[in-house]
Amino acid sequence: MKIPTESVGKAEILAKLQELKKDDFPWRSGRSFAYTFDAGPEVEEVAKAAFTLFLSENALDPTVYPSVLRFENDVVSMARAHLSGDRNVVGNFTSGGTESILLAVKAARDWARAQRPDIHAPEIILPITGHAAFHKAAQYFGMNVVPTAVDPSTFRADPKAVLQAITER
Repeated sequence: MKIPTESVGKAEILAKLQELKKDDFPWRSGRSFAYTFDAGPEVEEVAKAAFTLFLSENALDPTVYPSVLRFENDVVSMARAHLSGDRNVVGNFTSGGTESILLAVKAARDWARAQRPDIHAPEIILPITGHAAFHKAAQYFGMNVVPTAVDPSTFRADPKAVLQAITER
């Protein structure tokens, strides 16, 4: 596919998007176990309006968009209070689950480097049902994934398997 040489109108673009979307899973059906959650039409309407209102703002520079910094500070403050954190607890917005996992793994890796500089290839013990972003993070940050079993009935991590997987790394 090549970049188009001629522009097309809004109606044609939107029609093409609708056509592409026709085979997507009907997430409002209540049958999706992940990825998208239906909080109802009123919440969706407010979320879309809020998203559109801040669509072009970039949280990278809070001096340009102090409103976005305020949102981040308020959400982090609420989470800190909810989880009984003290004033040393910090946080930041992410664009979604994968970025959140990447940043958490990087933070753990950086902490381990500072505390255990002798370990050059740290490991992540991960149940086989763990999110794919943990594998991506391990690859990005020079870590190894150690997969562990889960309970076949509950799909929860098997504590014995996790215990056996723990090493100095």
